[in-house]
Order: sequence, then C-alpha cells, then structure tokens
Amino acid sequence: MCVEALFVPGERTIRVSDLPHGAAELSHFYTGTLYRCPGRVVFATYVSVAVEIADRALVCLSELAACKTPCASERKLRHRSIAQIKFGRALAVLRLARG
Repeated sequence: MCVEALFVPGERTIRVSDLPHGAAELSHFYTGTLYRCPGRVVFATYVSVAVEIADRALVCLSELAACKTPCASERKLRHRSIAQIKFGRALAVLRLARG
C-alpha cells in the first residue's frame, strides 16, 4: 500500500534526527521508556503484533461468514463470490507477511 499527498499537521510530527539519546531535555512528551529503546527494536515488535491481529481477524471473519446471512439475501456470506475473493486476498497478504 502506498500513500501519497497526505497532510499531517506539524504539531503531530517529530523528526527522529532531532531526538538525542536522552530525549527528556527535548520535550516532556518523549520521556517514557519507549523513547529510550532503539527504534529498530520498537518497530520490529510491531510487525509480529500486526500479523497476529490480522490472523485473529481472519479467523473471526471466517466464523462470521459461516453463519451470517446478509440483509435481503438468502445465501450465507461464505457462499458469495466477492466475499471469497476478498477473504482470499487478505489471506494471501497475511501469508506473505509471515514469509
């Protein structure tokens, strides 16, 4: 996924290069333990959490699709081709993320 031309207000951003190792002097917002940890360690932990959340979401969706009948329809969600296509794509992305 690629995002282009996204506006983020200046007060919602920081430059990592401006944060010295002891970031406490810079701002009271960046004094917690998270900001003392090297960035690569913090970001590496996000990936496994995101993949697990995606896995759980697909399990829940699969369970929901098995019993859910959309409004004004006689077929269950699991029998609708568009639902199967979108589920398959999401499953493929999840498997790619796992490697």
